[in-house]
Amino acid sequence: MSRPKTGGRQKGTPNKITQTLTEAIDTAFTQAGGADYLQKVAREDPRAFCALLGKRLPKDVNMNLRLSLAELIKQSQP
Repeated sequence: MSRPKTGGRQKGTPNKITQTLTEAIDTAFTQAGGADYLQKVAREDPRAFCALLGKRLPKDVNMNLRLSLAELIKQSQP
């Protein structure tokens, strides 16, 4: 028979290192210029910006797309 959990962190509580690192990153981002800094990175180093953007996109996207062949051809023509 199993017993209920009685010790340890509460579910969802981040560990201290993760929380400290997140706060440090937020502070550095703010001091670097925030959104203005990201715009500069996007212009000057698009590969780095796209890599960062990729980290923020959802990992799994489920989508159903239904097009007829005629609709697909129509959309591909200029």
